[in-house]
Amino acid sequence: MWFKRVVVGLSLVLACCPVGAQWVDKHIARDENAYRCGSHLLGSVERATRAKSHEYDVLRYKLALSLSMTDSRLQGDNRIRFRSNTSALSRIALTAKSMTVDSVKDALSNAALPFSLDADSLYITLGKSYAMNDTGEVAVFYRTTTNRRGYYFYTAQESGTEPVGYTMSEPYDARYWMPCYDEPFDKATAEMSITVPQGFTAASIGRLESRVDNLDGTTTFHWATPFLTTTYLMCVTVSRYAVLQDQYIRPSHDTIPIVNYVWRRDSAAAREYFRNIAAGIRHFETVFGVPYPFEKYGQAAVRPFSFGGMEHQTMTTLNQNLLSNESLVMHELAHHWWGNMTTCESFADLWLNEGFATYSEALWQEYLGGRAALKRYMLGRKRISSWRNPIYNPPAPLFIDEVYGKAAWVLQMLRKIFGEEKFRELLRVYGNRYKYSVVNTAQFQQTAEEVYGGTLSWFFNQWIFGTGVPRYDYSWTKSQSGTVWTVALRVRQTQPDPIFAMPIEFAVQTALGKQLFIRRIESRDTTVQLTLNAEPQSVAFDEDEWVLKESANLVSVARDEPTKPTQFRLEQNYPNPFNPNTVISYQLPVTSHVKLVVYDVLGRELQTLVNTRQSAGRYRITFTVTANSFGSGIYFYRLQAGTFSETKKMILRK
Repeated sequence: MWFKRVVVGLSLVLACCPVGAQWVDKHIARDENAYRCGSHLLGSVERATRAKSHEYDVLRYKLALSLSMTDSRLQGDNRIRFRSNTSALSRIALTAKSMTVDSVKDALSNAALPFSLDADSLYITLGKSYAMNDTGEVAVFYRTTTNRRGYYFYTAQESGTEPVGYTMSEPYDARYWMPCYDEPFDKATAEMSITVPQGFTAASIGRLESRVDNLDGTTTFHWATPFLTTTYLMCVTVSRYAVLQDQYIRPSHDTIPIVNYVWRRDSAAAREYFRNIAAGIRHFETVFGVPYPFEKYGQAAVRPFSFGGMEHQTMTTLNQNLLSNESLVMHELAHHWWGNMTTCESFADLWLNEGFATYSEALWQEYLGGRAALKRYMLGRKRISSWRNPIYNPPAPLFIDEVYGKAAWVLQMLRKIFGEEKFRELLRVYGNRYKYSVVNTAQFQQTAEEVYGGTLSWFFNQWIFGTGVPRYDYSWTKSQSGTVWTVALRVRQTQPDPIFAMPIEFAVQTALGKQLFIRRIESRDTTVQLTLNAEPQSVAFDEDEWVLKESANLVSVARDEPTKPTQFRLEQNYPNPFNPNTVISYQLPVTSHVKLVVYDVLGRELQTLVNTRQSAGRYRITFTVTANSFGSGIYFYRLQAGTFSETKKMILRK
């Protein structure tokens, strides 16, 4: 699921900055009633206990729904096939909330079954006792009028174009529109017959098996999928839609239909917005090492929608206002591997869905623009000041940015630690091992360790189960012995505890070129020796941004360094965060007209620090904040020198 935070001046931000995950935030933005967790959000321990003691397994949901499309009325019957997980199953409990249940029957014998309904559950007394592995089927006939919890209906006036009705269930709202076993670990196949007034189109998961115009002026759409799905990934979306058809053709000539449902006025623009979906499927198949795992890919646009998108299985729901956001489109597409094909066992493991999908946005940017684009995306995906919780087992409302952005950084770091070949092997092995199943964090760690060939507890303990981000200061000196040069590199971790252990890549520039070294930094104060065959000119700390860190500040260098810079470079300001002074350093390899400007997060120019012609060399500018000129927060500084331009972020804390 892709969330957005609605902020004042968002349009100004989008005008100044690239549209993507770094600017359209993915935090939950639902109204109070829509995201309030309530007592049904169980803790991870209780969920695990319930999973182990679950007395039956749902095999199939077969829903028949009737929607008026004039108001929030929903009428349905749900035929639920189950298998007993105990030796004497005589009663089952389904999750059902804010609905009227008219009757319950044994779907095979048509015999009425006793039932009772409380605030959150439907209890059904079965007509017999089921032994272990016996199967049965119940039919629940029900009605619901609760609007905008589980099922959402909006009039044409409210949507701005056509009446629209849709379901939105993650994490635990499927129970508001269908009786079910509403836990992510219980996956089943599904069929949906949706009857709506003629002129409306009903989209859902799986393939469209039939469309029948009825004599009473209604149309019934019958959708079905043989692939296992969890309840929060099931959906119904209805409006007067234009249907845009496309396909993905594999080299083997197999085809995957791509079906998009948009309002007619958006159809021409949507074809352009969605032009890269087939390319996205092809690229993700290549990188993940797993073919697209379902029978189709589809998208349906809705509005109002308090989210960016939702990865309903084979029928993504998209916010109509964000159709042009390709990062959103690729995020939801990637979920069909990570979240739909492999599904988090509990929402404690949510990062296995959202972190993977967020990193897939980065992989798509890399496909479009190479490593520079990957680096740009990942730098823009840092939200360090807001990351206060572990990635594992997030607190309510669950969909916090730690499971999105910070988890994406976890995968970026694993990729560097593993190397390209082994990282792709990890994705392939993990995807195939838990294909069409559920998975938890311990199982992913075990798979990663098998591929890596050693323990990764040190990594998972600090990044998945722990909190914090490292902040580094480094300095270096050089010495010569004959033709051999040695760099003594000192690295200090200046963040509060914990201390992080990470392999760091150092790039040392010499007259003969660049040499790369990887050293493990694992203590508060570490000194390492680097041996070179030429005089060192500069040392860069994690130049390609593979390691998540608050900052890496060069605090001092060799005093006897006589050589002039060989490349443009803008350093991270130091200290950072700062108040009221910080030093910004940069270097010029040639004489250039230089402009150094400070901006706010909306891209407004606040202060020009340098605007003059400067000779080649190294420069240090002290930026001082006066008492009331700047408030606490994030600012950016940009260096422009000739055709070179680079921007970095700094944090003012008062």
